[in-house]
Amino acid sequence: MVAYTEQSVAALRQTVRRLLDGETGVATTASPTDDAAYLAAAERHRLVVFLALRQERLVLTLELARTLQESARRERMATLGMARALHQATDALTAAGVRVLSFKGLALAAQAHGDFAARGSGDLDLLVPPSEIAEARAALAGAGWTPDRSYPAPGPTWAWRHMMRNYYEIAMHGSGLSIDLHWHLGLARSAAPSFDTLWSRRASVDVGGRSVATLSIADAWRHSAMHAAKDEWASLRSLVDVRLLGDAVDPGQDGTLGAAPRATIGVVRAHLGGDHGPLAPDRVVARAVLLQASAADVSTGRFPGHRTLTGARRLARGIRTAGDLWRLAAVTVAHPSDLGGVDARTAGGAALAVARVRGATARRRFREWRRT
Repeated sequence: MVAYTEQSVAALRQTVRRLLDGETGVATTASPTDDAAYLAAAERHRLVVFLALRQERLVLTLELARTLQESARRERMATLGMARALHQATDALTAAGVRVLSFKGLALAAQAHGDFAARGSGDLDLLVPPSEIAEARAALAGAGWTPDRSYPAPGPTWAWRHMMRNYYEIAMHGSGLSIDLHWHLGLARSAAPSFDTLWSRRASVDVGGRSVATLSIADAWRHSAMHAAKDEWASLRSLVDVRLLGDAVDPGQDGTLGAAPRATIGVVRAHLGGDHGPLAPDRVVARAVLLQASAADVSTGRFPGHRTLTGARRLARGIRTAGDLWRLAAVTVAHPSDLGGVDARTAGGAALAVARVRGATARRRFREWRRT
């Protein structure tokens, strides 16, 4: 299998910018020998369907055109299954009386690209009111999704209270498709409106022939900019989302952004154009270029504790208040995914169990690191 290269990612970035600017006759690669690396870059950045939808405006070799369409067809088939699962999940929540917003994924693709399959396949992200998370969890469990047992279950335990107070999502697993069930958009609660505010401003998009409630375009733009900053602009697909949503948002909205999403807008301006914000500083743009040519995921880290530090740094994006900082510290010390089965009702009673879990996790990750 041919790997993508810095050059193929740069070529992809240039292609995407020219497509977004409305150009036609856009060449993808310098020569046919570059085709495999270019396709690998498109797959790494989840832009295969994006390119296939604009294929008539691209200059492609016959082999690259055929391969691109075949890869896009597989992605589109997967999104049809995602759409069915999304409708099943939202129907279950609605029947339980739980308000729900679908965001990222299919809803974002429909909103930003005009085609729910345009971003490819993945997991489902659903946002519900914090006060209804237990009911939502039960409704989804009844519809076939199993709550991840590494997270606390609802109940009068310290672990559940800790998670609800300081975190924002739990994972639920279905047959080949997982749901990230959110009660906040992220750890930095000062960076996003409350659920009720988001609900009052909600929009609707068509996903698989049915209307789905999602964030307003402006809220989706702000959230996408924040999400891209958390990932340090390593995904061109995320930057494309921000550019497309931004094209529909008044530039006067720029003043509503915090430092992290403003940095995203600057990276988008540097890489993909658009009308929002000044260019990001050179060091930020260079960091984005470096990570866009790097592997999409690092599972163990370069040294013991590296993954924890990296995760904390990403979670810290957008923090603006003492409350946000406290939540970051709380989940770094006792991450909710380490608290499944911790059933003590008080913090003191939970401390020993948390220490045991953290110790076991540290030992496991050290062994993983030594094997790499």
